[in-house]
Amino acid sequence: MATSRTPEPAWLLHSTPYRETSLVVDLFTREHGRIAAVAKGAKRPRSTLRAVLLQFQPLLVAWTGRRELRTLTGVEWTGGQEAPQGDALLCAFYLNELLMRLLAREDPHPPLFDAYGEAIARLAEGSALDETLRRFEWQLLREIGYAPDLAHDAAGRPIESDRRYRWSPSDGFVAEEPARRGRRRGDDQRRHARRAGIGAIRVPRGSAAGKIPDARDPLAPSGGRAAEHPADPDRSAEALSNLLRPRGPEPPAMIELGVNIDHVATVRQARRTYEPDPVWAAVEAHLGGADGITVHLREDRRHIQDADVRRLRELTHIKLNLEMAATEEMVGIALQLRPEMAMLVPEGRHEITTEGGLDIVSQAGRLAQVVSTLADAGIVTSVFIDAELRQVEAAARIGARVCELHTGPYAHAFHSQGRDAQGTAVLAELARLRDAGDAIRALGMRFNAGHALNYFNVQPVAALAGVRELHIGHAIVSRALFTGMREAVREMKRLIREGAAQAAE
Repeated sequence: MATSRTPEPAWLLHSTPYRETSLVVDLFTREHGRIAAVAKGAKRPRSTLRAVLLQFQPLLVAWTGRRELRTLTGVEWTGGQEAPQGDALLCAFYLNELLMRLLAREDPHPPLFDAYGEAIARLAEGSALDETLRRFEWQLLREIGYAPDLAHDAAGRPIESDRRYRWSPSDGFVAEEPARRGRRRGDDQRRHARRAGIGAIRVPRGSAAGKIPDARDPLAPSGGRAAEHPADPDRSAEALSNLLRPRGPEPPAMIELGVNIDHVATVRQARRTYEPDPVWAAVEAHLGGADGITVHLREDRRHIQDADVRRLRELTHIKLNLEMAATEEMVGIALQLRPEMAMLVPEGRHEITTEGGLDIVSQAGRLAQVVSTLADAGIVTSVFIDAELRQVEAAARIGARVCELHTGPYAHAFHSQGRDAQGTAVLAELARLRDAGDAIRALGMRFNAGHALNYFNVQPVAALAGVRELHIGHAIVSRALFTGMREAVREMKRLIREGAAQAAE
């Protein structure tokens, strides 16, 4: 990242003592995102930095250095901002905590920077705390790609005013079948609904699609508890619509990135030693913005080992996708580890990497039993399949909740045609992926994709309608040898965001 010698607008989020006289400061800048820098001598009584490094005050900062920890060279207080007081001050610290925990370093979000300044100003002037916080939280979710799609259900269909929906934290709004409307929801659904602040909801007749009211008052300060009085549906719809109304074009749904760290273990196993550590690689990938980690515990244990997967569960809180063969041994391991998702893949001892999708059609009975066993343990089951309609339909029949389409044929065509995204073979493979993805969503399953994706070919796949998650490993690990894991993940996330945004234009 380049040095910033020209003063840039910034806010101080946090500071910690560094050595005897200095501070390490975490700054939220408009054009460079979050950065960490050393404020040399800031603790000295006569330091000019001491008087201006204040939280909740607009600053102009400059720094030098290309490493992760920069050196501040100038700080100027721009003035004119009253500091929040009392409960509003606690809310301001809460905003800082959100940015510290949810924003990756060096990932600029100018609209979010502006929203933060506006929120601090509103808190300082005594505006309603709940509304101010909800507005900022919504802007933050939109910027980092986790805002729910209020216009479509989990299958990609437009929200209908005469249907009933329930909220799933992993999938979004799920349309309930008419026969289920009078039934009592299970404990898990109620718990998820309370956690998300949204229960089963009905769109009032006449309301615009996408403006989905909660059955409770969306502005309730309890953060999701029901109001003391029944909320009027029209009032709730109007309140939520006004509160969450975008200030610019609606961003595309964010595609999650699952980073496969198998080949970190491949390097380690070449010497049968203890480094590089896949668990540390997972942490670095997560700090770079990875939404989850994928590992393939193969039957021959050629790279990832049992201890790696166990340590991932014990030492991290990262969403884990366990690739596995549908064998009795692997099912037993999955039931012990309880990953967030288990992806069933084919395995061949003589293959270098997975060479094709799982043939569900020929072994549907056995796979249905595996899926049922994993589902009973609360594990979401994914299947890795070729982009064929018959395999998609078979996946739905065995009860899979997620289909990951094999993008290897597309990647091969992309490379063989000189990275020409408009090549005939490339467009044909993209069409196969698109058609299979549409079928996946029409059958109510989650559409994921992966295999052989890299920094050159990922954007056309990210532009496919309804794709929710991409799993990429070899390319990221290869890039990380030269740039570091965090930067490699950040760059891939940026490309995915751009690809999805181009499709939405």
